[in-house]
Amino acid sequence: MPKNAKTAAPIPHIGSSDHLSVSLKSTTKTTNSEGRQVVATECYFSFKGLL
Repeated sequence: MPKNAKTAAPIPHIGSSDHLSVSLKSTTKTTNSEGRQVVATECYFSFKGLL
C-alpha cells in the first residue's frame, strides 16, 4: 500500500489539490465526569508551494 494511503472518508477537493492539502483527524475522549463521550475533530491545513 502507498505510504500516503488514508483509511478515512474521502475529502472533497477544495480549490487546487496540488497546493492545498487538508487532513481531518478525529479523536474520541471520555474524560467527562458524567461519562459522556466527547468527540473532538481537528483540521489541519497544509499549504504546499504557497508559503
